[in-house]
Formats: sequence, C-alpha cells, structure tokens
Amino acid sequence: MRQYLEGLKTPEGIDETLTQVKRIRDKLVAHLDKDYALDDNLRSQASTTFKRLESLLEEANGLLAGLFIGGGRAMLPIDYINSVQRREGMEHTSDIEHTLDLLAKDSRFLYMPEEQPNLWSLDAPKLTPWQKQRFNYYRKRVGLSEVKFD
Repeated sequence: MRQYLEGLKTPEGIDETLTQVKRIRDKLVAHLDKDYALDDNLRSQASTTFKRLESLLEEANGLLAGLFIGGGRAMLPIDYINSVQRREGMEHTSDIEHTLDLLAKDSRFLYMPEEQPNLWSLDAPKLTPWQKQRFNYYRKRVGLSEVKFD
C-alpha cells in the first residue's frame, strides 16, 4: 500500500487550473465584474476551466476510491449525485436549483415581455445569445412560454 501511495502523482496542470478557477470566482461568482460576465470569450474560458476542474476532481476521487478496500465513499451530498436512484415519478431538484427557481420566479425581468412590452422592446435586443438561452430556460422553469427573439 505504501508503494502504491508513494507512486501517486499530483495531476498535471492542477496549479494553473486552480489559479484560473480562483480568477473566475473573484470576477464572476463572488464579485460580479460586468465586463467579465458579458464577454462570451471569457465565459467560454470559464466553461473550459470548470470542465478541467471536474476532470481533476474525478481523478482525485478515483485516487481516493483506491484507498477504500471493498467499499466507497460519496464525495457529494446525495442531492447532488445524479446516479442516485429515486422513486418513480418523484421529481427532484437540489437545494441550489430550488433557490435559483425561487429567484427566477420573483424576477420581474422574466415577466417583462408581457407586463412591460415597451421596456422589453428596448432591453431584448441587448441580450447576448447566451443570455437569451438562459432567459428562456428560466421562463420555462417557472411555467412561462419561451420568448421569440428576432
């Protein structure tokens, strides 16, 4: 076992990935930097960085799983594990999804096309393709129909 553990190596590129994740956290998640948030190229880089982070997490989990002989350990709360089987017909959303749904439901912006069409006609053209997609995603989540963008 000792030889196995001594043979393990830190995944390549982990320091660079963690630096990128910290930058994303500082500019997009914790302290919204408008220029960063609205830049499609930077958002694409964030997506790539998070995919790399997920890959590193899977690699680390695989290494950790090697320490559990004849068993395993869940690394996430059950609500976040997609492979957990739930009762048939049981709809499931994690606490984060539920919170985002509540925020969306209370957002006047989602209701703007119907409630304030004059304002909507000014704001809608300013939305990026990604924002339009997210806008319709949350409209559907709260039971509203999609908006057609020209």
